[in-house]
Amino acid sequence: MFYLYAIVAGPGIGAELPEEGILPGIAVGTVACGGLACIVSEVPVEIFGEAPLRVLLEQSAWTKERALAHERVVAGLAAAHTLLPLKFCTLFSDRDSLIRVMERHQEALGQALAQVRGAREWGVKLFYDPARLRGWLDAEPGAEPAPAAKAAGAAFFARKQNELRRQQEVLVAVRHCTEESHRRLADLAREAAAAAPQSPALHGRKDEMALNGAYLVTEGGEEALRDCVRALMEAYAPSGFDFILTGPWAPYNFTRLHLGELSPPH
Repeated sequence: MFYLYAIVAGPGIGAELPEEGILPGIAVGTVACGGLACIVSEVPVEIFGEAPLRVLLEQSAWTKERALAHERVVAGLAAAHTLLPLKFCTLFSDRDSLIRVMERHQEALGQALAQVRGAREWGVKLFYDPARLRGWLDAEPGAEPAPAAKAAGAAFFARKQNELRRQQEVLVAVRHCTEESHRRLADLAREAAAAAPQSPALHGRKDEMALNGAYLVTEGGEEALRDCVRALMEAYAPSGFDFILTGPWAPYNFTRLHLGELSPPH
């Protein structure tokens, strides 16, 4: 079986290949197809066959280790080459099936490589602290004062109405910050994408995530992207927002390749 990490323009890759691939002791090599080189490892069917792989992918420690190994190979090559990264566990039964798929998609792969050439992917995550944002809104000039003392029933409904109004204002503020931030960052990018925000259980912070953005930026435009993130931080930090810039990454969000002959089990 062949495990595919990435596709690189040009077959002249050799010395830069990592010594170890998806498994300990498994070498990384290339399979040439036209003007492209597939970065691959030959892997045992006893591990990466459909049935055993399904069982292994249910083991979080094994999956995390293997995903990190996949990323190490891709990141090492991305530092020196234009490449199209493939998803974790992109598999082919043999060399011939890999070459057939590459030949079938040769034109589309060439176009995808042209799209990412000279650019790198950067991530921007936008977080906000709901309590800080509410406090900032309460302190804003013109904020509606707390309801005056009333009869018990009227006071209850007044509090509920005030709470609903404040919740709506928080949502409006978050939407405004998210949309403006993504627009300004996207204006500096060749291409932009926004994935669904992660839950706190995934991102590990107490704050809420509002934007999980990815930006394909030319190397000459990277300083402008950093400046934009700094400017957004200065503008929005007082109201409880926080921006995290990550990267550069291989352009996973801008290749959208689904080339595996064998789909990994879900």
